[in-house]
Amino acid sequence: MNTTKFNPAKRILTLTAATLLFGGLLAPVSDLYPVTAATNETVQTIEPPWQKVVAAQDKTQFDTTITNEGLVIYKAGVYLAAADLKTGKAKWTYKSTPASPPAYSSNYVYYTDTAGRIHKVNGKTGKGVWVKPGVGAKTKEGPYEASGVEVYDGMVIVADHHGMAAYDVNSGKLKWNAESKTGYGYKIEYMGGTIVASSVSSGAITTNPIYGISTYTGQVKWALDGDYKQIMSGDNGTLNAVRNNNGLDQGYALTIDRIEYGTGKMLQTFQYEPVDFVEQQSAYLVDATQDFIYFVQANDHGGSTLSRIAFNAPTQSKAMPVYTSDSRITHLDMMDKLWVGLADGRLLAKDANTLVDEAIYKVASGHFIGIEIVDQQLLIQSGGRIYGATLPKHSK
Repeated sequence: MNTTKFNPAKRILTLTAATLLFGGLLAPVSDLYPVTAATNETVQTIEPPWQKVVAAQDKTQFDTTITNEGLVIYKAGVYLAAADLKTGKAKWTYKSTPASPPAYSSNYVYYTDTAGRIHKVNGKTGKGVWVKPGVGAKTKEGPYEASGVEVYDGMVIVADHHGMAAYDVNSGKLKWNAESKTGYGYKIEYMGGTIVASSVSSGAITTNPIYGISTYTGQVKWALDGDYKQIMSGDNGTLNAVRNNNGLDQGYALTIDRIEYGTGKMLQTFQYEPVDFVEQQSAYLVDATQDFIYFVQANDHGGSTLSRIAFNAPTQSKAMPVYTSDSRITHLDMMDKLWVGLADGRLLAKDANTLVDEAIYKVASGHFIGIEIVDQQLLIQSGGRIYGATLPKHSK
């Protein structure tokens, strides 16, 4: 289940008259750029100046965390480690095998280890502050794993196969514990006054429902049955949940349910890009900006097609193809630019308006985990490695 954390800078499906009138004019046929556009002489091909091997390519690689002081915090074997974001130079290590991505808040790092313990570590020095037993470690044999650790309003909230639990950031004392009713635990999608979490529900058909859970008590406030693969931000107190589209009949490549955040009430369903065979033609990567929804489909030649549609387009609309590649698209990220990762190890930075390539980053593997940008520094996670590079001057 691929998910995207709720990002207030991104929203989709909000209705504004200006975009409704002009949205169709912003995506002309000339937006279709073949992958060969990357050979333009103005395009820089960049090999990141530093990299670190942090895992085997076929092993789990946790998300990294970047601190306000310019450190990247990551898992390095049996250590939690920190390196300078600009140079890759090691700063400190803390020995206890991470079992979750690290969370950073107010100069401290929080994470779980493979024994199920929760650690608070000084982010500047790498010195341990406290270690506490986690609730979820008692419910499973073998190495413990957590799907996520978040820091919110004085609490460290851990989601795992057990369910979810909250601990005081200062003392590590347990504040509440919520066991998952499905038996598969929770994965945090969004943190606020209500936690939006996904789970797995097994039956005749395995699905991924989502839940609204009180951040302060752990009580389930609402539940929404369905098979969801991604949560994206909305507007005016809404969420947008992307469905897993599966089936043999004619349908749509992209289906999005607009949901009232506080209550879980279904407000509207949007279906885009009619297809004949949903199982093979459904969108497998989705992201959005204030103006457009972008999504990727496999094409008949083993590559991929990237399309976009105005975020308030009428349901059942057809999208505009904007980029086609013979290499499979394995990563899609809309920030200041459109970032497209390819299976051959290229990461393309495209102008968000023209879709022309501005830079190409070449790494060893096209199995992209994610990218982050802080103060003109680019961090790439791909194929068991992390890479660091400085963005070109025309990039932000």
